Amino acid sequence: MLKTILSQNNSITIHTLVDLIHECYKTMQKIIKILFLLIFVLFSIIFMLKINPNNYELGQDSAVFLYTANEMIEGGAPYIDSWDHKGPFIYFLNELAILIHPSTLWGLFYLLTFLLASSILFLFWILSKDIPLTAISAGFLIFLLTENKVLYGNRTELFTSFFLMISIALFLIGKKKKKPLPFGFIGVLFAIVFLMRPNNTIYWVVLLISLLIECFQNKKITKNIIFFTFGAIVPIAVSLIYLVQKKALSDFFEQFFHYNFFYSSGTHNPFLMGISLCNNLTNSFGIPLLIIIFSGFILSAFLLEEIKVDTIDNSEIFSCYKILAISFPIELLFSSLSGRENPYYLGILPVYFMMIIIFVINYLIGKWRKHLHIGIFSSSVMLFCFILLFGATTQNQLNIIKDNWSKIYNLSFFKQTYISPETKFIIENSDQNDTILVWGAAAQYYVTSGRKSPTRYTYMFPLTQCDFVTKEMWQEFVSGVKERKPKLILETSNYGLPTGEKPYYIGCEHVEDSIEEFLTYISENYELKSLESPHIKTVYSLIE
Repeated sequence: MLKTILSQNNSITIHTLVDLIHECYKTMQKIIKILFLLIFVLFSIIFMLKINPNNYELGQDSAVFLYTANEMIEGGAPYIDSWDHKGPFIYFLNELAILIHPSTLWGLFYLLTFLLASSILFLFWILSKDIPLTAISAGFLIFLLTENKVLYGNRTELFTSFFLMISIALFLIGKKKKKPLPFGFIGVLFAIVFLMRPNNTIYWVVLLISLLIECFQNKKITKNIIFFTFGAIVPIAVSLIYLVQKKALSDFFEQFFHYNFFYSSGTHNPFLMGISLCNNLTNSFGIPLLIIIFSGFILSAFLLEEIKVDTIDNSEIFSCYKILAISFPIELLFSSLSGRENPYYLGILPVYFMMIIIFVINYLIGKWRKHLHIGIFSSSVMLFCFILLFGATTQNQLNIIKDNWSKIYNLSFFKQTYISPETKFIIENSDQNDTILVWGAAAQYYVTSGRKSPTRYTYMFPLTQCDFVTKEMWQEFVSGVKERKPKLILETSNYGLPTGEKPYYIGCEHVEDSIEEFLTYISENYELKSLESPHIKTVYSLIE
């Protein structure tokens, strides 16, 4: 009897010990997972230092958005008080940035950093429930490497990539839990992205088509598409009501739809579009990275059926990747529509690159799971390697921390804003209430100097694109300049004033009289002022 009792006690003790070890192991795995996610967020914040306002001046596009947002805060309206062809949600976001930090450009930096960190945390938390941290870490490194190439001066359009990450996470939640509510939020994000940069909406369009196919297969309208549709209607309705109240609806359609169609149809030659896309991709990301990414994409395309079988227990993973795989080549095509080779046109692609690598490595790990044992020790080694690789990919950001550590520590770093010599010149040679005219595409001088444009045209593209510009546009421009008399007229180095004999611009003969009137007004009322600058060719100062 005594031996039996002792034997039972030993058995209970061994089972208790095994359970305890198992619980400790699970706890350590959770700690490793949380540590990974926290490091991802920390690295995202460090990564964004590349475009902090203390070291870098605002870019042209973001300057237009901030200028427009300032006009809106002061009671003006987009499209009426500031001409631009982007959607209204870009200006709403910039309004929010100004409200976050009104006196400097740090508000936009904080908003961008928050969106990146929160979208990374949200997506990776959802992915980590079904995908190993090894695959997620590799995908995140690819994201950093590629996003680092296209991250320029606080461009609000890059926010679309963060909204894509949030939408992917919501899709996985909605599919896994079989709940329609996440699809409502996806619809909201679809509308927001459409009202920012329409050619970045490919993922959402493909998702919408898949939901319609689902309705056809089920022979009924599903809750998912109902929620998606109502979600999309909300931001569009809010924007249209706002524009109607501001009497800016017709200007919105003219600039957002008409001009964007004209702008996107710059080249219809498929060969030239292909050359432009290839040049932009190789110049932006480099051939080695592209080989890795496209090899992964091609491999996954050939193995799609196998991936479907391997993810049968997590069908939402396969559904998500199928939508991304269809969207990716179309997104590449749409990024080349303008025929121009600007790296920030590719701002949404790093999310696709990241997800391709994550899904391919997840598939390979599944195949080799018997030979790969990813335990606590191997996870710790992987985390250490990940930190080293992160340091190698973000050397510039780490140098910023190193060079400004004392300022960062006492927070003075976040109270300073870089001011260019050109901005200092404008501030010193004009008063706060004066207007200035920047001829070209350098709207940052309006924002950083706090000076307004005499007209709604803060950049000259619409006035010099002869197939688009009208007599009324030029007459409006010349009248505004004469009425508000800008204190300074700055001619940018890469976009000179029309000079010489007629025609000033080939194809612009229908507006030549207004161009001549503008040039005559400058010659009769302005004198040359000296400024040594690689960005400003000539400065004209109003004769008092």
